[in-house]
Amino acid sequence: MSAELAAELMTLDCVEWVSLLKGDPAPGAPALGDFADTAGLVENLDLVVSVDTVAMHVAAAEGVPCVALMTAMDDPNRWRPFHKSSAILTHRVPCAPCYRSAAAWS
Repeated sequence: MSAELAAELMTLDCVEWVSLLKGDPAPGAPALGDFADTAGLVENLDLVVSVDTVAMHVAAAEGVPCVALMTAMDDPNRWRPFHKSSAILTHRVPCAPCYRSAAAWS
């Protein structure tokens, strides 16, 4: 996704963006202290868009629709969210899934 498209999506009045990052929250975002905080917030969302994180798996477990963003180093068949309302976006390459460390690509 281009930076321009992301910026445009952030301005939509019909969408409320929620940060699921633990620790120092973004301005106006709820502070997430533990796993229960994350689960409590996720269960009240309409959709979760995430990389392979606990938020993605909590969303799938709670039946919240989820879009999982996976890299060539991920194996979607192994790490995907296991819920019927989940989708996976990935860029497939011939050697995927690749279990080489990120350092091997530099």
